[in-house]
Amino acid sequence: MCLRVSKWLLSFPALLFAASLVGCAPQERAPAPNVEPLSEAAREVAYRDHVLYERDRVEWLHPGAVIPDVERVRFVSATEWALAMAECMVGEGFQVTARPDGGIHAELVPPEQGEAQAIAFYVCSVRYPIDPIYLVPLAEDQMYYLYDYYVLELVPCLEAEGHAISEPPSWQVFRDGYLTDPWSPYSDLPPSDEDDWIAINEKCPQQPANLFGPGT
Repeated sequence: MCLRVSKWLLSFPALLFAASLVGCAPQERAPAPNVEPLSEAAREVAYRDHVLYERDRVEWLHPGAVIPDVERVRFVSATEWALAMAECMVGEGFQVTARPDGGIHAELVPPEQGEAQAIAFYVCSVRYPIDPIYLVPLAEDQMYYLYDYYVLELVPCLEAEGHAISEPPSWQVFRDGYLTDPWSPYSDLPPSDEDDWIAINEKCPQQPANLFGPGT
């Protein structure tokens, strides 16, 4: 256990003391996790779930939409996804660009084209689905590697850029709440325009390299 002075007296409602006992953050970065590759069967199950989710999304937004049958071209990595989606969407007739932060930007379309755009997104996301390794819940060593990065690298990086970041939770609190109430230093960042958002993501990446295995 480490004694650390809390920035806020009410960081943890059960403790009304300026000093709070929290789990110690390590002072040297944890090694990258050893991520076991998914079996082909598990990958196919995850892919089928992805297709059903995307189909349900279109049907919820546009009841009665005719959704085409689509074959997968290939799985893409997290870093490939934005470019693959943008190129596919342009091929489907919609102006979409890949963003440096890993997302995509779609031009607004008239309401009467909304259904067609949603179907195009479905088509592209089924053709170029993100590799299921990025979609399965993190193992505990991956969670710890992520937490370690947040505390030792991401928080100092964001603070050096002038952002006030709240006191990190203990490792135990982070782990126990990861699926239901995940914490990220990025939660403390104020709204910003697109250029500022991209710049801070490039300077202080939201996740460490190799979180999902070597090269990811």
